[in-house]
Amino acid sequence: MGKRKLLKESQNKTSKELAKERLEIRRLQFKAEKLGFKNSDNKEELLSAYAGYREEKSAKKAGFIDKDGEADIKTYNKYILEQTAKNAGFIDEDGKVNVKAYDKYAKEKTAKNTRFIYNGKGDINAYKKHLREQKIKKIENDNCLNINYLDMEEESHLMSPFGDQKSLAFRRREDIMKLL
Repeated sequence: MGKRKLLKESQNKTSKELAKERLEIRRLQFKAEKLGFKNSDNKEELLSAYAGYREEKSAKKAGFIDKDGEADIKTYNKYILEQTAKNAGFIDEDGKVNVKAYDKYAKEKTAKNTRFIYNGKGDINAYKKHLREQKIKKIENDNCLNINYLDMEEESHLMSPFGDQKSLAFRRREDIMKLL
């Protein structure tokens, strides 16, 4: 996020809200330090590290341990997904859990809840397209802060052999789409 955007957001918040955020970050830093994680001022990093720790702890508690004695998170996540599908009633004729049908149902439900509806069902493809566009916008916003504007000389390299020139923003969008 740009400094200007952060500044505007912080100006809109009251001092009480800002103090609350700082307190939450300090609390997370304390937990991270106590558990031996890398200490950071970034709230998202601290939350993801702590969530990973909790997931690891849950996997060990459930008995999903690999050969090295560490928590086997992939198997644990697969087990949780199967249990969720089973509890939701997605069982095929053989009595086995149908995870694919549950996954499709969950995606349709998410798409429908975010108002991407086609023929009364959630439109998964439109929802995926929306998510991709949001990722592109975020990447473009992050890159705009780091990229210096090209000189006219550098911009001439963007010309195609046929003489037509694509806009710089369009080129960046194409490059970003290749990354996704």
